[in-house]
Amino acid sequence: MPKQSPDPFYTLRGHSGPVSAVHFFSSKLYSGSGSGEIYAWDLETFKKATLFHDHDRAGILWIGHVSDALVTQGRDGTIGVWKESTGSWQKHATLQTTSKGFCQCSALKSSSPLLASQHGDDDTAINLWNLDTCTVVITVKPSGSEKVGMVMCTRLCRDGNLLVAGYENGSVISFDCRSGKPISSVVCFKHPVMCMDIDDCHRMKGLCGSVTKTLCAFEDFQDLRLSKEVAVVNEGFASTAIRSDGKIAASGGWDGRIRIFSWRTLKPLAVLNFHDESVQSVDFAVERVRREGVGVLAAGAKDGIVSLWSVY
Repeated sequence: MPKQSPDPFYTLRGHSGPVSAVHFFSSKLYSGSGSGEIYAWDLETFKKATLFHDHDRAGILWIGHVSDALVTQGRDGTIGVWKESTGSWQKHATLQTTSKGFCQCSALKSSSPLLASQHGDDDTAINLWNLDTCTVVITVKPSGSEKVGMVMCTRLCRDGNLLVAGYENGSVISFDCRSGKPISSVVCFKHPVMCMDIDDCHRMKGLCGSVTKTLCAFEDFQDLRLSKEVAVVNEGFASTAIRSDGKIAASGGWDGRIRIFSWRTLKPLAVLNFHDESVQSVDFAVERVRREGVGVLAAGAKDGIVSLWSVY
């Protein structure tokens, strides 16, 4: 008899639209929706600490942080930079990218001021912003001979000296952010790379998903190659995350399932079946979340619900 899926230890409800982004930061969980709402949830009481709207209610594409600033990316082509003042978030700057695509921004998990975003006029290129000055410091793009289509996802690593990007043709490319030139590439799929995360602390590897049933792991950003693959039952991945301790990885599927894997072997460990629609965003906490400890997983889905899971 198959094991029954466990339940989340808590669910957060209140969004009026599909949840498109979740992010742990500064002892809170931030979630954004397709209707432009951004909630900050208290991780002790699990109540809404703050509600604010941004991006002309066009929808939130990504939430992250750069140093002590909260960063929001909207489908209106702008990036909002927020600073906390007297207990509330105030808009510090708005970056105009003109990009209306689906490529999410990425930032480093350190105190670096760098942020990567899709170029507004060249959908193969990626701008690297310095949020201290709110200026683009360099633009990276594939070589002219590579027909890769638009950039689908990005990940900054190595203190901002290297960037990894997934493309419409299914390839993953690494870039030197000092020269702006590509370093290496590998074809992971015959279809677009829909989601990606990297581990530059433990294994110098990455994990990506597409519209198929397969997750692909790649390694060695200086000489990219596929290292492992794992197939699941249903097609389509919308999100991936690798926990900061380098032990486990999670994926969010179009089928509403959250899948947990050993990051070292890609062995499937659990399938968490709670959401009715696609799981658009997953993120691991690096701080303690009440009695659940560290490593809690948050998942935001098209059904408008954020689920919280204890994953050991």
